[in-house]
Amino acid sequence: MTNNSSKKKLSLNPPTSSNTEKNIEEFINQAENHTKVARQKQEPESIAGLPWETAGINAKVMKSLRLGIHEEYLLKLKYLSEHTDIPQQKIARAVLYPAIDAYLEQLQNQGFIKL
Repeated sequence: MTNNSSKKKLSLNPPTSSNTEKNIEEFINQAENHTKVARQKQEPESIAGLPWETAGINAKVMKSLRLGIHEEYLLKLKYLSEHTDIPQQKIARAVLYPAIDAYLEQLQNQGFIKL
C-alpha cells in the first residue's frame, strides 16, 4: 500500500514562490543594484576622458608611490637633500612632475596617445 498524501498533485499552474524564496531574490536584486551604484561612484566621469581631469580630483591631496631607484640616484638625492635642506620627496616631485608633463606632450606629438 502506497502513501499518496506525500505526493504533490500535478497542476497546470506554475508553482508559486514562497516568501523565503521571494526574500532571497529581493536580497540578491538589492545587492546587484548596490554593486552597480558603488562601481559608478568609484569611476567618476572625467571631462575630457583623462583621469587627472576627473571631477572631484583634489590637487592638494598627496598619494604615495613606491618607486625603486638605483642606489647611485638614491645617494645623489640624499646628497642634494642634505646640502640644500630640501626634503628628498620635494626634490623628487620638482623633477618628476615637469618630466611627466613633458613625456605626455612628447607621446602626444608622436601620435602615441591622444590628449
